[in-house]
Amino acid sequence: MMFRRTKAYKVLWLCLFILFCLVLAACFGFAAYHYILNASLDDVYEQARVEIPIPSAPLQTGTATGDDEPVTPSVGDEEVKTQVMIDFDILHGVSENIYAWVEIPETKLAYPVVQHPKNNSYYVRRSVNGKYDVSGCVFSENYNSREFTDKNTVLYGHYMFDDSKFGTLLNYTDKEYFEHHQSVYVYTPDEVLEYKIFAAVPFSTRHVLRSYRGDDAHERFLADVLAVKDPRAVIDRDIEVDPEADKILTLSTCMKTASKRFLVLAVLINSQKVNQ
Repeated sequence: MMFRRTKAYKVLWLCLFILFCLVLAACFGFAAYHYILNASLDDVYEQARVEIPIPSAPLQTGTATGDDEPVTPSVGDEEVKTQVMIDFDILHGVSENIYAWVEIPETKLAYPVVQHPKNNSYYVRRSVNGKYDVSGCVFSENYNSREFTDKNTVLYGHYMFDDSKFGTLLNYTDKEYFEHHQSVYVYTPDEVLEYKIFAAVPFSTRHVLRSYRGDDAHERFLADVLAVKDPRAVIDRDIEVDPEADKILTLSTCMKTASKRFLVLAVLINSQKVNQ
């Protein structure tokens, strides 16, 4: 009897060990799949995003008076700036649903933006090329146009612990970080849009574009955002936003608590056509 019981225990432990090995192999396999998928897409992003140096005018030193000679600035005195260019032909080789690129300078947030024409949840667990990816991608829903002409354009992205996707957005709970990273750029095939961040707040999980309806929807949404009293909220009240005239960009991500989302809002301050 004891022998049979011991043998049964051995079989049980062997089965558990085999199950553990299978789970471990599956985890390693998924991690490898995720790494290879994102590494290949990162290579495409690197090819599509190009920084072009643009020398500005030489520094003005003025003209000396009297017997002094005018000082001519050397090449080394010339301030060199860069302009970001996005090659949408390369991105469209990955997916025709890519219609924009969003970027916050000096952060890891620099990604293409996609929108599925019919299924708003399609990209929640898919990468821009449509393959399964638990980290998803940056996307908008078809409640918004692709031209960023709506009063409020909402972009979604998962909060990732490795700071990918919208993983850096919660850094805006820090006022110093907020003040040093207030610029957001959106690139489309036709223009470059510059936004300035004026609020970063924990917010309810309500669907913004469906919950706020009617002629005063935009005004009510902004009022609710500016009324948030959460200690993690940071709001620049020196930036005035006109609900009637201004267009805003809302970056939305998840928080550790399922009852809140984190919103970063920016107002459009400049737009420039892309030279074709």
